Amino acid sequence: MTNMTKIKKSQAWLVAVKYLVELFPIWFLFGLISGVTFAFVFESALAFGIGCFAVPIACIIILTKKNIVRYNNSIDYMVTTVKDKLQNVDYYSVSPLGAIAVDAKHNKIAIVNGEPLSAKFDAAVIIEPAKIKSYRAFSPAHSTWVSSGAGVIESSEIERKNSIVKAKAAKKTGLYFDLDDVTLPQVISNMDYEDAEKWMLIIEKILNGTLDTQPSPMYYPPQ
Repeated sequence: MTNMTKIKKSQAWLVAVKYLVELFPIWFLFGLISGVTFAFVFESALAFGIGCFAVPIACIIILTKKNIVRYNNSIDYMVTTVKDKLQNVDYYSVSPLGAIAVDAKHNKIAIVNGEPLSAKFDAAVIIEPAKIKSYRAFSPAHSTWVSSGAGVIESSEIERKNSIVKAKAAKKTGLYFDLDDVTLPQVISNMDYEDAEKWMLIIEKILNGTLDTQPSPMYYPPQ
C-alpha cells in the first residue's frame, strides 16, 4: 500500500519539471557555461547548442532518477521502521514526511518522521496510550506568493519561495500528542491534515479499548 505515497515512473516527468522550474537560474547558468565550454573545445556552433541544452537536460534526468530512488527507499524504510517497533501491526500510514503504526492488542503506537529526499530520519518513538493527555490534528497557515507579469527567472524564484514555505508548513502538519512524560512531552506524527483528522478516530478507539485487531496490517485511512 505504500505505492500510494511512492513516486511512480509515470510521475518522473513531474519531478523533473519541478527541478527545472525551481532551479531555473542555476540550470540556465550551467547550460550557458557548458555551451561556451563545448563550443571552445569542439569549435562548433552545434557543440554550443548541445552544451546549452543537452547537458543540463541529461543532468536533470540523472538527478530526478537518483532522487526518486532515494525517496521511494526512504518511504519503505519508514514503514519498515514503525512495523518493526511493534509486536503486531493492525493499522499504519505513511506520508512523505513520516509513518505511524498501531498495535491494538498490546496498546502501542510507533511513530517515525524524516525527510525522504535527504534520507534523514528522527529516532522512532513508541507511545503508550495511557500516557496520552491530549491529541489533535494541526496544520499551520502559510502564505503563497504570486506575481503578475513576472519573467522566467522571477517566476522561478517565486516558485522556490513557495516550495520552501510549503515544506516548512508540512513539517508542522500532522497528528500531535501531548504526553504525560517529562522526557518526551510532545510528539508529532507528520501526515496530511485530512489524514490526521481521520487518524483521530484510531487514537480515540485505542484509548477507550475498542480498536479492533486486524489479521494483517491495514493501511489507514483506506484509499
